[in-house]
Amino acid sequence: MLNHFMSSTTHKIKGKAKAMVVTRSRLHAVFYKKALDKLIKENNYPIKTLVAFTGTVKHDEQEYTENSMNDLPSRKTIQKAFEEEPYRTLIVADKFQTGFDQPLLHTMYVDKVLNGITAVQTLCRVNRIHPNKNDTLILDFVNKTEVIQKAFQPYYEATFLKEATDPHKLYELEDKILEYQVFEQSDVETFVKAWGTGESQPKLHNILSPVVTAFKEKTKKEQVEFKKTLGRYQNIYSFLSQLIPFSDVNLEKLYIFNKFLNKKLPTINDPLPFSVLQDVDMDSYKIVNKGKKEINLVSEGELGPIVPGIGEYISDIDIKLSTIIKDLNDAFGTDFTDDDKVFLGRVKDNLLENKQLINKMAYNSKENVKAVFDKYFNQEMNKLLNGNMHFYKRVVDNEKLRERVKADIFDLLYLEYNKMNEISRD
Repeated sequence: MLNHFMSSTTHKIKGKAKAMVVTRSRLHAVFYKKALDKLIKENNYPIKTLVAFTGTVKHDEQEYTENSMNDLPSRKTIQKAFEEEPYRTLIVADKFQTGFDQPLLHTMYVDKVLNGITAVQTLCRVNRIHPNKNDTLILDFVNKTEVIQKAFQPYYEATFLKEATDPHKLYELEDKILEYQVFEQSDVETFVKAWGTGESQPKLHNILSPVVTAFKEKTKKEQVEFKKTLGRYQNIYSFLSQLIPFSDVNLEKLYIFNKFLNKKLPTINDPLPFSVLQDVDMDSYKIVNKGKKEINLVSEGELGPIVPGIGEYISDIDIKLSTIIKDLNDAFGTDFTDDDKVFLGRVKDNLLENKQLINKMAYNSKENVKAVFDKYFNQEMNKLLNGNMHFYKRVVDNEKLRERVKADIFDLLYLEYNKMNEISRD
């Protein structure tokens, strides 16, 4: 549970997502609290847990209460504390399984038998709306699918993902999507490459326009089925990518392509059942991802060289890279290794070989270069899509982590650039 939370959930809702652990008894809640706190301390994770249960629990001649285990100020409630950092996980037995509204609650870990209305009320704790909340996740270690489906059936007209989620289904859906002949794999490659290199929104729209035209030429039945297949692929990939590290980069590329294509495809008013939520997701995604605007600097020829801000040079860049990896792991609970350090170093080396960027560094202030650095950083990160997909996804899927990596690389770039200039002057 903790490994999953630190590697996946903690990055959701712009780094603010929270989780709930549903246990089978008050004593189990005590055990989970003690075990999670021990692991968090051992791994030096920057989070804390809260536990909620009524009364007093006695075990091994010790007594446990909410207050003694949470160690909160006397006037602060669990609900209020859970709204704040660093409290990210709430452990419950029966309390807070109903009537508890926390929009930042994204993931639920279930270690308790649920059925009937109790199942519905408990699992629905994660469905509260938040502007930056695009999905939710429930990892159930106990209950059978048919029991949960039976509990929810009276409240819903449709049931999705009726069978177990098989990773190989993605390849079947990929083939089915391409069989509609709305677009080809080459369209995906062209778009993802343009998107990764920071092409303008008009350029991206031009790439997708022929695809939209081909879609409109299909019958209404084909259009509905195509959108349903597209949506199913997105849902399964989005879900499985939180749990399974895919090595097939083409699956990620198709996922990126589909996100942008989905928001351009017209809505179809058809009685056939397809989720209206797809249209909601498209709009919310469009708001978040409006592309990047380059800030044009004044003519470089009119600016004299400006010495960057002072700072200590390091004699060994490799040591600095190791420090960056360690700091990232400490701050974000990631598990980046020396192999990832190699890829990080490659990003830095490639940026140092970018003559356009180096020219900007030579004739502009560090602040001005920082304003346009995003474009160059994105280009290099996109190259990792084919080289280290695991590292790529961990960085691009977490906005805070991405900004931290970008800032670290930017500072490291100037350190080595200044070092090279110092050597050349000597």
